Amino acid sequence: MSVTITDVTILDPRSPFHGKKTNVLIKQGKIAAIGQGAAGGRQTLAAKGAYLSPGWFDLQAHFCDPGEEHKEDLDSGRAAAMA
Repeated sequence: MSVTITDVTILDPRSPFHGKKTNVLIKQGKIAAIGQGAAGGRQTLAAKGAYLSPGWFDLQAHFCDPGEEHKEDLDSGRAAAMA
């Protein structure tokens, strides 16, 4: 599956596209092209006014609530977070 995201503003200080409005082509879940070469997706997502940035993740997780430690351990908490 491929998707072209059009008119999206890139937020990535490490990218030459940072702060620029452009198109992004996603193929098989990965960025395949950014800019003029980002066309030809089977689907088009108009993203005018939207922003695109690298993946986000939660830096803090709570599990093993006091008195409930038997319900979850580090392995089950890790597996749930990765799901």
